[in-house]
Amino acid sequence: MEATAFYPVQTKREKELPFYITSIGTTPKEERIYRPMGSDSYQILYTKKGSGIAKLYNEYVTLPEKSLLILPPNIQHFYEINGNEWETCWITFNGWGVERFFCVDASVVLVPDEVAFLDKFNSLISLRMNPQWEYRSSVELYSLLLACKELFPEESGSDYKKRKQLKESFIYIQNHYMDVIELECLAKISGMTREHLCRVFKQYTGMRPFEYIAKIRIQKAKELLVLNREMSVAEIAKKTGFQSNSYFSLVFRKYQGCTAEEYRKRE
Repeated sequence: MEATAFYPVQTKREKELPFYITSIGTTPKEERIYRPMGSDSYQILYTKKGSGIAKLYNEYVTLPEKSLLILPPNIQHFYEINGNEWETCWITFNGWGVERFFCVDASVVLVPDEVAFLDKFNSLISLRMNPQWEYRSSVELYSLLLACKELFPEESGSDYKKRKQLKESFIYIQNHYMDVIELECLAKISGMTREHLCRVFKQYTGMRPFEYIAKIRIQKAKELLVLNREMSVAEIAKKTGFQSNSYFSLVFRKYQGCTAEEYRKRE
């Protein structure tokens, strides 16, 4: 079985829907995914065959056959194959209705046969060439999530409130990590004072805002070091928002335990 992946164009019309898919696909042999800052979409990942292992909230959990890994946005996570075989199906999605409907913690649940997850998933992915994809897929996605809803452990009300308060800050940081980011700006777009923003940020992510920004920048730098080997370290430091090479080197070593050059050679 070959891997499939579909990344639909996100039109304004699609983003006005209560549910819309940002990516969907299958992977015959899932290997290793690490997202230190999480993703900006919701994600569900179903184990069709074999087994995986994930790290959520600093704890390792097994992903056996017929299990569903549930990931809300901006939650640090890591997962990889556990053994010799791991075939998965996955969907990432967003929409104004998702936050109200899909209020969940990152977790792993077993999916009973009566949910018919694979049938619903296959029906959904078969629509990718349909001219009315955005509407049909929105309805099918809602149907799939509705069938699984009672399996999902609900997120605490306080965590949901914090995530909602910080949503615009997360989006701004993802779009402007290469620029100078002021705490006052983050507080303003989040509708909070600077002190309250720092407190909520720490409670929800375990990090202060500028620590979170630094980790985002280091993650982007790591990607450039591996994928753009013709770029110098100085160019990468500038492109990822660091004001000096020396400060970039200091922060990179703090989080990675090695220099950027050593990381590039190792990877």
